[in-house]
Amino acid sequence: MADLQKVTNHVTAPLSLFSAIICGSAVIASYIFPQQRKFPNVVLVWTCIADFVAALYIAMMLLPGPFRDNYIYEIPNNSTFCTLSIYTLWAIQLSASMLGLLLAYTLYATIVKKIDLEESSMYYYGYIAVFWIPTILLPCVYLFAAGHRFTLSICDTTSKIGIGFRVGSWFILLCIQVFLLIKVFRVVKKVTGAVQHNSSNVSNMSNALFWLTMRCLGAQFNQVVTWFPQVIIELIGLWDGQASQSLLIFSAITPCFLFTNGFIVLAGNKPLKTYLASLFIGYFKHQ
Repeated sequence: MADLQKVTNHVTAPLSLFSAIICGSAVIASYIFPQQRKFPNVVLVWTCIADFVAALYIAMMLLPGPFRDNYIYEIPNNSTFCTLSIYTLWAIQLSASMLGLLLAYTLYATIVKKIDLEESSMYYYGYIAVFWIPTILLPCVYLFAAGHRFTLSICDTTSKIGIGFRVGSWFILLCIQVFLLIKVFRVVKKVTGAVQHNSSNVSNMSNALFWLTMRCLGAQFNQVVTWFPQVIIELIGLWDGQASQSLLIFSAITPCFLFTNGFIVLAGNKPLKTYLASLFIGYFKHQ
């Protein structure tokens, strides 16, 4: 347990703060340019906002400061704080799942079904409802799930109903996303093959496919890598088992990877790259 505490203090805490800075920078850089904040492109930025919130919350729980001193230390002795902590962590996890689902559906709707999501504001408000309603309401299951445990500044439930509901919802949403993305990449592969005779079209298609793949994988990577080890630990606990020390350490490290989606969003921000390129060109011209 001492090794696990060292990992959370010296690895997870600072790297989570680093992830929050990268994801926050990606969000700011995206909202600066109108093209990036248009719907449905903004859905990708929403995933980065969720990663920013998750990374910042984890950093605040682990790094020395007033939040940890005045809130986290009260959790073991205050059932209200413990319940709030459980609700918050599940809401953060669920937000990643719901945004991953919305991103996968966006690609499916635009590429497979050829739907113009910009043609009606109903799609935009529908996306907001699909995200916020489950994210707010589903974690309320924990309010009725008795039994808590406290480990390493994190309060979690021991209720088998609560754990089963949380793991089940995560797995079902992930399966839907995988199904939608398989449909998307099949269509992309077919379209790519149909334009092989035109080298210009092939180049444009390859570039679009690259960033499409990277953005999808970024959102899915964070969703799976960050939360899957915790899901395994909860499943082990569901059958009254004991997770190994190595699994616990790996689960503690995974939030450090939240910065990957921020880097991908920054790298895929074409207006930002164009602006930075113009700055560099202008600088060297004046030398």
